[in-house]
This record gives sequence, C-alpha cells and structure tokens, in this order.
Amino acid sequence: MKTLSLLPEFAGLEVTNRKDDVWSEKTQMFERYYQIGDLPAMPSVTTVLDMIGKPGLRDWKMNKAWEHAYNVAVAEPWPQCPESEVKRPKTSWRARLDALKRESKAAGPVIMDIARKIGEDAHATIAAELQGELYTFRYADEFDEKAMAQLQQAVHSYRAWREEADILPLWTEQTVWSVEHHYAGSPDLVGVEGDKVVLFDWKTGAGIYPEHGAQVAAYASAIEELTGTKVDECRVVHLFKNELGYKEHIVEDWKEAFKTFQASLHLFNAWHDGIFATHDS
Repeated sequence: MKTLSLLPEFAGLEVTNRKDDVWSEKTQMFERYYQIGDLPAMPSVTTVLDMIGKPGLRDWKMNKAWEHAYNVAVAEPWPQCPESEVKRPKTSWRARLDALKRESKAAGPVIMDIARKIGEDAHATIAAELQGELYTFRYADEFDEKAMAQLQQAVHSYRAWREEADILPLWTEQTVWSVEHHYAGSPDLVGVEGDKVVLFDWKTGAGIYPEHGAQVAAYASAIEELTGTKVDECRVVHLFKNELGYKEHIVEDWKEAFKTFQASLHLFNAWHDGIFATHDS
C-alpha cells in the first residue's frame, strides 16, 4: 500500500504558525502566511493566486451592486414619483442615494463572505468526517435559513461523492510547502485510487475556474518535493449546494498547470520586491 511521509531532509519541519488577513500595501490585498520551522514565512497558495485578475468575479460584484440598488430603489417611496404619498426634503433623498451607493458596493462582498463561511464550514465538516471526528458548524449562528440549507446540501453532496468514490485517504488537510519555490498550503485530500496517487480539492462556490487547476497543481508539486512520491492526478470536486450532486474536474496536465501558478508567484514576488527604483530630483 502506498504511504506518504516526508523525506529525511524535511522530517524535522512542521507548521509553527499561520497568520491570516495580513494587509499588504504592496499588493493591496489581505494575505495569508505559513511559518514552517525556522524558514522565512511562506505565502499561501491561494494568496499567490489572488494576483490573477478575475474578470468574472469583477462582473459578478458589479451585477450584485446594481441588483441591490435596483431592488431597493423600486421599493423606495421616492418624492419625485407621482404615486408616492411620502414627501421628503431634497437633502433627504440625496442622503439616501449616498447611503444606497455605499450599501450597493457592499452587497457583493457581503454575499461573498457568506459563501466563504459556507465553504469553510463544509471543508471542516468533511475533514472531520474523514478523520472519524465530529464537527460543530462554526458559523451556524450567522447563517439564515437559506445559507444553512446550502451548507447542509454541500455536505450531503460530499457524502454522495464519498459513497461512489473508491478512494483510500492518505492525507487530509495536511499542510505542504515548497522550500524551492517558497509557498505553502493545505490540500483537502490526498488518496489512493487503484494504483494512482490522486489529490482532491473541494469547491462549494458557483463554479470551477482555471485558477483552481493551478491551485491543486501547486499542492501536487509541493507533495512531490516533500515526499518524493509521484502525484498521478489532480482533481477539483465541485460540491453542489443548491441541489444534491457533484462534478469532478480532472486537471488535464497538472505539471503544465503548475507553470500558471509559477507565473502568479513571479508576479507576487515582483510586487513585494518592488518594480521601481526611485530617485529624488
């Protein structure tokens, strides 16, 4: 049976700390870092991939902002509407428009935050089940009925996948890192299917995107570096949260996908190292 263990040169290393939400003035985003032994802090795989522009996400945020503004506007008894019986001073509706602008800009991030928390609770529940442990939803008190139903459905979709998948788990939520390339992260599952070592990552969002392939490729490369074990395949499993079901996405060539991650890592390092040299006049 295949097993995974660190090579002797890495056996004494372990994660000593993880820092989330570290604001960077250079990249203008919040970053996550892992401390591995006495090595310099390493950025997370997902932090590195945040350097990639996501036009679909940008458009989604814009659409959510407009959707929020429209829904509120049509429900408002604006003074200029003839059918309105409510009269407001001119300054009142201007102030309301300013407030609506702020609310609309926040609509997308609020929905994204709920989706993130659903994903975190689903991931933690799955990891606990794979390890034979119990898990209590961390964000249950923050979820409305719809969000709780989505979380439960995502977990049920995982269980449907688990019943049909013939996988022997080796590592679950095991942090891996690359000394050569300087990054770290935690793949959701590494297991054996037949004679293949396969890496899995769960996604509970709206869809699967190219950067997800680069993400699992980075994990696979780190595993090969740390263990000397060949990773035969990488898969992203989309767990549906609005209906029972899932869909597996197999990365066609994860070593090729790793080049995409390396390009993003180059951008990340360039932004941190600095592009310009300044001279006072």
